[in-house]
Amino acid sequence: MQYEPSGIQFGKDKQETLNADCKRCKYKFACNGGCPKQRFTVSPNGLPNHNYFCQGYKLFFEHTATYMQEMCNLLKQGRSPAELMWMLNYREPKTSATKMSSIGRNSPCLCGSGQKYKRCCG
Repeated sequence: MQYEPSGIQFGKDKQETLNADCKRCKYKFACNGGCPKQRFTVSPNGLPNHNYFCQGYKLFFEHTATYMQEMCNLLKQGRSPAELMWMLNYREPKTSATKMSSIGRNSPCLCGSGQKYKRCCG
């Protein structure tokens, strides 16, 4: 695949125009400073060219970090990251007592495998 020289230059410029706060941010790997056209605010440390959506990005990444890590763990085990939803709905302590009590051993498994619960996740 060949890239246009203008696209390559855009990528280089995008990285070179990051301010120091962005360069040392722990979420830079995910947002890369965002789109340059949205870098028109001042960072918490007073640096210019800060992304307007930075605070929202950070809140999102902090909120989802645990779930993303769990999906990564599932993938490393050769399992589907979609299992996370089952785990959240049926295994978390705050809901497990109410939801699990309504599942019989011969009920279809909640993970969608088509097997009985007792032979699958039970």
